[in-house]
Amino acid sequence: RVLRRPADEPVRVRFEAALEDASGNRDVRNLEFRLMPENVRMPALFVWTGAWHDKLWRSDAAVSLFGAGPASAEPDRILQATAPGGGGVRWRGNSSFLKQNEKKLLSVETDAPHGLFPGSPTRKLLQINAATDRLCIWNSLAYKVFREAPRADGFRNSAPRVFRSELFLNGRYAGLAEWAERIDGDLVGNPDAVFFRHAVAAPRIPQTRQIRPSTADADFEDRYRELAALVEEPASPDWAERVGRSVDLDNLADGQLLLDLFQNGNGGNYAFPFMEYMVWDPGTGRWFHVPWDFDCHPTAAGRWYATDADRRLARDDPDDEARLAARWRAWREGPASDENLFGEFDRLMEESRGFLRDEIARYDGKPDPDAWIREAVRSRKELLREELRILDERFGPPAPAAGRDPD
Repeated sequence: RVLRRPADEPVRVRFEAALEDASGNRDVRNLEFRLMPENVRMPALFVWTGAWHDKLWRSDAAVSLFGAGPASAEPDRILQATAPGGGGVRWRGNSSFLKQNEKKLLSVETDAPHGLFPGSPTRKLLQINAATDRLCIWNSLAYKVFREAPRADGFRNSAPRVFRSELFLNGRYAGLAEWAERIDGDLVGNPDAVFFRHAVAAPRIPQTRQIRPSTADADFEDRYRELAALVEEPASPDWAERVGRSVDLDNLADGQLLLDLFQNGNGGNYAFPFMEYMVWDPGTGRWFHVPWDFDCHPTAAGRWYATDADRRLARDDPDDEARLAARWRAWREGPASDENLFGEFDRLMEESRGFLRDEIARYDGKPDPDAWIREAVRSRKELLREELRILDERFGPPAPAAGRDPD
């Protein structure tokens, strides 16, 4: 029988067994594990594989999911990830894979839809944020703000949903994990969409390339070259209008606001032509952004991040500043309001309370992980508030709530 604490945080349990034979030979063995409480707030994924995976080839695996809720010794579901089923498990990542730390990223593809993202038929799980954002909230927070940015024309921004869990590899604890949807037709709700990604890891020439569908199946590289040429061509009276016919400019504005609100320094001062992922819709002939890799949290507020396209629009589109201001006001009345933004921040932190303590103690070696977490939360919120102030100062503050006088 397992006796569980009524609290909602795991506790460490240590057993020590001392064995001594008649000759006085003594052997001491220790067993240390964490006991889950009666009600578990953080799901757990167990990945079991016989032939261990590498970065190039997928290995067969079984994936057991223990969901949040009443603690149980039985998984909620068991999924297969096998070569005959078109799945498997392998390492993924570029800079995160090369770093000398225990936190590596996994790519998992199950034989059938895993159901971790409601309404999505995807079989893929991409682990993100190996060791950059130690609070494990920045991707979730940024993507949610971007997805929920309101649009009067009905267009909905796409951004991956994030599933957070504890991870066990062949029964060994591997810390907290963030799993994201892959950026593909399932995510954007369009099976005909064409996806391009900018990556600087060598050898990548050109650095922005078509990744889905494969160019062997349908080559749309010329569409991107036409877009890049349009953005780079000399200024003309109708240049901004032609760009607006090819690119969803409100979506691009939302992408720049996301970079600046979350001060995402991936790629230096975001020295990319566009954001990391650009998507072309063959039906409309227009392009839009999907954000990715937002775990580079800020250490100081106030840096103005922009892509090459953002900088060109700022210089040669007279409507650019007004467009950014209008989008920012919509953000501040919706997902980036103080109430919504910090409410989601607090919800994510509450969900990982106790579990994050073990993560920081184990992988960061902090003697007082609770104190470290409190300071990290304080400083991260302070930076967010400062960035909100800077953007409000530039684009105009949010309208006061109904029935309240402005301060």
